[in-house]
Amino acid sequence: MIWGYMRSSQRLLPLTAIVTLSAAAGLIGVAGAAVGAPAVTNVLATLPAGSQPRAIVLDASSNLYSLNGASSTISKIGPTGSLSSSWAALPATAAMRDLVTTPDGTLFSAASSLDAVSRVAPDGTVTLSYATLATGAEPRALALAADGAIYTANFGGDSVSKIDAMGVVTRSYASLAAAAEPFDIVRTAGGDLYTLNADLSVSHVSASGVVDEKFATLAAGGDPVNLAVSSTGHVFVLESGVDRIEEFDATGALARTIPLPSRGGQIAVDARDNLFVTLRSARSVGLLPAAGGALVPSIAPLTPGSDYSALAVTNTDVVYAAGLSDPAIVSRIALGADVTSTPVRGTAKTGVAFTATVTASGYEPVTFSLRGNVPPGLSINATTGVISGTPTRTGSFGFNVVASNIFGDSSEQGAGLIISAGPTPTPTPTATPTPTATPPATSTPTSAPTPTHSSSPAGSVGSGGSRASGDPTSLAQTGSGYLLPAGLAAALGAAGVAGIIVRRRRRGA
Repeated sequence: MIWGYMRSSQRLLPLTAIVTLSAAAGLIGVAGAAVGAPAVTNVLATLPAGSQPRAIVLDASSNLYSLNGASSTISKIGPTGSLSSSWAALPATAAMRDLVTTPDGTLFSAASSLDAVSRVAPDGTVTLSYATLATGAEPRALALAADGAIYTANFGGDSVSKIDAMGVVTRSYASLAAAAEPFDIVRTAGGDLYTLNADLSVSHVSASGVVDEKFATLAAGGDPVNLAVSSTGHVFVLESGVDRIEEFDATGALARTIPLPSRGGQIAVDARDNLFVTLRSARSVGLLPAAGGALVPSIAPLTPGSDYSALAVTNTDVVYAAGLSDPAIVSRIALGADVTSTPVRGTAKTGVAFTATVTASGYEPVTFSLRGNVPPGLSINATTGVISGTPTRTGSFGFNVVASNIFGDSSEQGAGLIISAGPTPTPTPTATPTPTATPPATSTPTSAPTPTHSSSPAGSVGSGGSRASGDPTSLAQTGSGYLLPAGLAAALGAAGVAGIIVRRRRRGA
């Protein structure tokens, strides 16, 4: 029996699935292809012509904000793609650079020409000079700490400034080398800062404020764009001029050079140290897995695709990319594993084969597992997602289905089966062997004996005989045989009993 179901996921696009039931199992489950590709929204939103997004960020409610350099606006895109093209308007003279957001949707942008940091409230209200830096600081990039503090990379001031959550400014939080000209900045969870500098260097500022002006040195002619830092302290620098990424270890030594198939737009590292890169000419998003291996040039097919540059990666394994050309397309790619099939619930019987298929979406390969009180006799194929087996015990069993990939485990989907006793098998009868008849012993016939007259009184008992009487059914000894009733004698004779039957007659009869 087959049913059709549809299910919507909070993180993934709706998928259609079909249920396959095993015989005698009252199951609600899903069959079909066990694994699908990442869930892609090719065009989440289309920005107005001339936007040229420089940066995109997301708040805790999955609202996306795009800083549009050419139009000096900030666009807001809701989780389902609703667009406010000019959610916040900024003066073109402010030369807005970079964008960060707090969980509640408060935005901060570097107003480069104003030597200030601007603030945009969750309702879109703009405070142009929220924090004023030193004259000539020319902030180009921002990094937001978990405590709400903001750090600025000051291209003109060869320095880093700090703005705490209350708006108090420390203009010279860290001084870099003269003419370093930092234009990108990253803060790690441990409090370390790294800046990418126009003098082809990477500077490091420890959590305690110690500055290493030349933590790493880049190769000449690379045209660096931005940097990203892993949890292990490895620094990645995108160099679009030579289509490559340079990776430096925690000491600043060059660890490897990663060639790119086309010009890169931006790079970002997720919470698991997977590295993403937008590839403008290829119109795709590439992935360098944390587990090692070569660069994957496309994490998902993107149609129509765009010359993606601005990039954002969330803690829920969703990647957003925005193109530069007109119209500027914003795409969304959900990479995390997610169980998409209808929960497995119903009944089954002991001794009766059971099967159901679980489906999932996410970056491949995806594997499957069962957790909790799984009915004895049932298991899931880690690759195909098929739950199968023959239940061996009755009872009510609640368990969970989990899908996993390189981005971690999906949320657990609850499942439940009530196992009842199956049909009792009918025993096969045991064949009883037919006994072989043993023929009776045969006596050799002899000539009829001459009757011997007994002197015994009438009615006496002879040797070995029984008492004779007038009853025709009684046996009487004749000396050499027995006198039998006529009917019995005939029957014995027909049955092949040999012998001579002599009727005793009375003397003188």
